[in-house]
Amino acid sequence: MASSASLQRFLPPSAHAASSSSRRRPGRARAAVSVPSPAPAAGEVPAERLEPRVEQREGGYWVLKEKYRTGLNPQEKVKLEKEPMGLFMEGGIKDLAKIPMEEIDAAKLTKDDVDVRLKWLGLFHRRKHQYGRFMMRLKLPNGVTTSEQTRYLASVIEAYGADGCADVTTRQNWQIRGVTLPDVPAILEGLRAVGLTSLQSGMDNVRNPVGNPLAGIDPDEIVDTRSYTNLLSSYITNNSQGNPTITNL
Repeated sequence: MASSASLQRFLPPSAHAASSSSRRRPGRARAAVSVPSPAPAAGEVPAERLEPRVEQREGGYWVLKEKYRTGLNPQEKVKLEKEPMGLFMEGGIKDLAKIPMEEIDAAKLTKDDVDVRLKWLGLFHRRKHQYGRFMMRLKLPNGVTTSEQTRYLASVIEAYGADGCADVTTRQNWQIRGVTLPDVPAILEGLRAVGLTSLQSGMDNVRNPVGNPLAGIDPDEIVDTRSYTNLLSSYITNNSQGNPTITNL
């Protein structure tokens, strides 16, 4: 028969410790042993890294919290100073369009409006190559335009003569070039009237939703993607009214 000493080799550590302690002489004190806390598991993220670094302002616009704003680049500072979508949602573009470019350049706030914040409205100032003129990028889900929409876009381009042209982009989109600031409010209204928008088509926004270029005409298609890209674009822009909750991604 195996001895108790030989059987202890097969007992789990806790049982072995219990067996050993049962044989200790009564009345003999043992020194307390401190057990170190377990080290963080490999790959575990520190708690401070899990804290959200952004906060939501009134109206839904998300910004960095104050303590994380050190070392920001100039464009991030411009966004903190003034919410870009306010130029559209609060009608600021109408007032800005009335100011001559010389006066706009004289004040940092309006200069930043023209060079940075207007990009949230799809307007990109060509300061170096066409001072005072803009490229306007649209949102065309799945790259689809009706004949009415295309005629309106052509009329905008034609009004600028040799300075006006358009790009058809690799994201199934249109970009109108040569636009001047005083014309912007009327162009935005014209886009709205034919069911188009240029909102949230650049900078820190979701770009134009693309889909199957043969959607609706391919006899072998499994899914017609047009309705889905339309729904996605409507959500992103809040039905072309502006959606501050996702304009600073």
